[in-house]
Amino acid sequence: MFDYDSVEFNTYIEIVKERVNSLFSKEMLDGLNAENKLETILQRQNLLSEAIALVKNNTLPFYNDEPIYAVYAKITEPSCFLVNIDFTAIRYFLKLVKALKNLFNQKNNYPALSTLVDPMNTFDDFYNDLERIFDDDGYVKDNANDKIYSIRRQLYQLRKGIINTLNKVIYSTNSKYFINDNIITERYNRYLILCKSNFRNYIEGLVQDVSVSGQTYYVEPLSVVELNNKYRELKIEEEEEIRKIVDELNVYFKDNRMSFLNTFNLYKQFIYYIDLGMYFSSQPVCFPTFSNKILLKNIHHPIIYFNKDKGSIPIDFKMDDNISLAIITGPNAGGKTAAVKLVGLNCLIAKCGLPLFGEYAEMINFDNLLCDIGDNQSILMDLSSFTAHISNLKNILQYSGINTLVIMDEPGSNTEPKKGAALSLSIIRELMDRGCKVVVSSHYDEIKNEGLFNENVTLYAVDFDYEANIPKYRLVEGALGDSSPFIIAKKYGLPEYILRKAENIYDEIYSEREKSLDEVKGMQASLLKKLKFADELISNMKRLYDYINNKWETFDKYIKEREEKILLEAQYYLNKAKYLNKKSKKINKNDIEKTAQFVEERIDKLKETHEYPKNLDIGDKIFMAKIGKVAEIIELKGDKVLINLDNKKINIDKRDLLGEKIKEEKREIRVVKGELSKEVPEINIIGKSIDEAYELLDNFIDKMILGNVDRFYIIHGRGTGALRKGVHNYLKRSKFIKNFKLASVDEGGSAITIVEI
Repeated sequence: MFDYDSVEFNTYIEIVKERVNSLFSKEMLDGLNAENKLETILQRQNLLSEAIALVKNNTLPFYNDEPIYAVYAKITEPSCFLVNIDFTAIRYFLKLVKALKNLFNQKNNYPALSTLVDPMNTFDDFYNDLERIFDDDGYVKDNANDKIYSIRRQLYQLRKGIINTLNKVIYSTNSKYFINDNIITERYNRYLILCKSNFRNYIEGLVQDVSVSGQTYYVEPLSVVELNNKYRELKIEEEEEIRKIVDELNVYFKDNRMSFLNTFNLYKQFIYYIDLGMYFSSQPVCFPTFSNKILLKNIHHPIIYFNKDKGSIPIDFKMDDNISLAIITGPNAGGKTAAVKLVGLNCLIAKCGLPLFGEYAEMINFDNLLCDIGDNQSILMDLSSFTAHISNLKNILQYSGINTLVIMDEPGSNTEPKKGAALSLSIIRELMDRGCKVVVSSHYDEIKNEGLFNENVTLYAVDFDYEANIPKYRLVEGALGDSSPFIIAKKYGLPEYILRKAENIYDEIYSEREKSLDEVKGMQASLLKKLKFADELISNMKRLYDYINNKWETFDKYIKEREEKILLEAQYYLNKAKYLNKKSKKINKNDIEKTAQFVEERIDKLKETHEYPKNLDIGDKIFMAKIGKVAEIIELKGDKVLINLDNKKINIDKRDLLGEKIKEEKREIRVVKGELSKEVPEINIIGKSIDEAYELLDNFIDKMILGNVDRFYIIHGRGTGALRKGVHNYLKRSKFIKNFKLASVDEGGSAITIVEI
């Protein structure tokens, strides 16, 4: 059982419907409900994930499908009879199905969507018949069959003879006296001329119609009566033949109606995911994973996000496996109701297989979502605010059990506070005992205190700037929020003298002990905020430690590489000395041999620490970082490799082939457009050597990490591509680079790399 209304699920659906194009998609959304079967939810997620990828990387063969939807609505009735324009729409639909199947025959990396496209039937013979019979407006073509062709030929000859005869009347000597307009018109399958009322004084003819004003007579001269009769007979014969053609098509269609319906239904599901994919592909969304806890990280309330976009503030919320109750506290207008609705609404959205707006989410696959939100009082049903809440709570107790999420906003309100709090707490504890997950917002101290002494309860406070009287719409975990009615009342313009009186009355009513307890709770909230800040500080310090440690490893690797380079140079000069020694006896040969042996052994040890490219094959391209060039493998001979370097064939030892394999990337056509944000930092390394670029990037990334920047651009240009490849190899090796990719065409394309730290 799911309470869709309380969390405004239908409002969410209506907004999503405005963002899709196809009437099929809108119909699917109208019938969308939360799914309990996890396999089905994951299948929906998979279909939509593939749809998002598909629309990003391909231009799809879609047309306006309103005519198709009109036919679909018609053929759901078994007794339907299709007319010309319906068959034109079906031909239009089958053409679209053909295009989709051709696309998916070329793309084999969308297996989930293929399960919808592959079973679609193109009805090739039927489609060819429709192509032959109808034009785009539903008019039967002349070559629909032999009889239609013959009739149309006769009609053409008759029409030509009739018009020639009538033109002689219109342009006769005395025509200006009786002709009202020099045109020929067709009425009731008969060709007529427009005459004045005195036409009988000049020609013999039959009046077939009169204009509304009575000034124009539609006259059939006797000279064309016989021709018109023949023309009308042929038109009737033509209509009868067209009726036979349409009847035959209807017979075929009715015999195959269920197969057609199946293809239409597959298309309806397919276009639903494509429509959603086109919208969500441009949004910051995540698909929730399903586990034994609720975890929302920077997740938006979708309706607020729709309305405010970047003005929407995401929240963090967590209920681990051992947590049965989450209590959200804080002042009025601070965002408590929005927070509890956010949890409930995103639960339903996740169970529909749709993504959430935000960074990351885990959700429990609840069997029920039960809510007590808002004031459902009714004069007609004799319900007060309190009795309406009690009615809701009664239903919650009736249907709740294990694997149920219960959302309650201010339970026990609208009655005597102490007793209302006791009643609410009694219901909350009962729900916890039944194994429910309960999310509740409350001002009651009795409910707040439940979170102070129960390890199965977590506390949240809505963040509020009490000095500026501004809600921050975030949740602070582990804190108790003050209801602060006096501050809120002041913000909304209640007179100052009324507030002073209220504070005096409060001082009279409540004891010092109770006020002290309020102060302790306030201190607790403040300390918890500071604790959270300390945790963030520790996390940042750990990140900085990892960064420094990584820098040390990089430095150590750099030192070894430099040592190897120096030793290689030394080896060169020692070999040269050995050569010179052959010509001179003055140089001690043994000393040279010992030194050369030491250098070679040290080089071998350093080479053992290298990571060599694996699974080498002919045609592989290796980026040799030391020299900043690309070598292509031509031949493999045991421990030797023949490479092409700068169009020169060179034999080298495998152990000297130090670098990384270059992966060939397929070019993809993307629909997403955008511009480089001027607010994002960038570094321009065009014209630099690879070694210079590495040094500049080292310093730049240091600054980005220390400045807590998580995204920047590297402008390396296009050129030969060597600098870009060198930069990408550098980024792959760095532990601090989360992700990187080439910019889209509109953002600069292959000349720019976008980096996330």
